[in-house]
Amino acid sequence: GERHRFDVASVDIGSVSKVLPTLPGAYVVAVKPIEPLLTAIHEFESVRSSALMVRVVGGGAAALEVALALAWRWRESGTRRISIVSATKLMQGFPPRVRRLALNACRKMGVEVIENAPVEQIEPTRLRLGNGGSVDTQLTVLATGYAPASLLEKATVTRSPDGGIAVNEHLQDAAHPSVFAAGDCASMTGLSLPKSGVYSVRQGPLLATNILAALHGQPLQSYKHNPQALNLLSLGEKRAIATRNGLSVSGAWVWRWKDSIDRKWIHKYALD
Repeated sequence: GERHRFDVASVDIGSVSKVLPTLPGAYVVAVKPIEPLLTAIHEFESVRSSALMVRVVGGGAAALEVALALAWRWRESGTRRISIVSATKLMQGFPPRVRRLALNACRKMGVEVIENAPVEQIEPTRLRLGNGGSVDTQLTVLATGYAPASLLEKATVTRSPDGGIAVNEHLQDAAHPSVFAAGDCASMTGLSLPKSGVYSVRQGPLLATNILAALHGQPLQSYKHNPQALNLLSLGEKRAIATRNGLSVSGAWVWRWKDSIDRKWIHKYALD
C-alpha cells in the first residue's frame, strides 16, 4: 500500500503466459514466470517414480524449447512422456526449414506433437480440445503466448491494444513522458515486434540512455529496429537452431554458440 514519488519511472516487468479455462484440481504451471515451473519439475521428480504425462500447450519457440529440455532432462526415464499440444502448426511463422528441424528434433527425442488442436479447457486429468477430442494429462505447462502482467491493470499508463504499455520510438509513454517501458510489457506504436528476448535485450541500452537523457533534459534517442535479428533455439540434446533473414542451420556447434552467448550475458549481471 505504499506510495513513492518519482521523476522518471521505468516499467520493465515482462509478461505472463496467457491463461486457459481450468477446473479445480488441475496441475497447471506457466513458463512465465519461470519459478513455478522449476518448482513443479523438482516436485514431480522428488515424489513421483511412476509414469508421468506432461503436456506443453503452445506452438512457438517457448513450447518447443521447454518440451525438448524436459525430454533431454528425463532421457533416461522410460515412464515420463512429454508432448506439445498446439492450436496451430508447430513453429508457425518461422521459416519452413525451422519447422522441419523442430519436428525432426521432437521425433528424435520422443516428444509427441499434436497440431491444430486448441485447448478449450484444462481438467484434472485431461485437456478438452476444440476439435471435440481430449488428451490425458498430469502436468500441464502453458507456453501459450503473451498476456500482460496484472500490475498494469492498476497503472496509470497508456495501454496498447494487446494490454501492454504503449510507447513511442523513445520507449516512452507519450501521454506520460516521465514513464518509460521496454521488453514484453511495452508495445511500440506503429511497430509490431514479437514478444521475444531477442528484441528486449536490444532495447535495454536505449532505455538506459533515454532515462539518463530525460533526467538531464537532453534529447532522447530513437529505437532502430533490426528485422533480421538472429534467433537461437535450443533443441534439448545440446543441439540448437540458428535462423536469420530466412536462413536456418542447426547442430551441436550452434548450441555451443548459443550457450556461450547466454553465459556471457548472464555473467554480465552476476553478483561477485
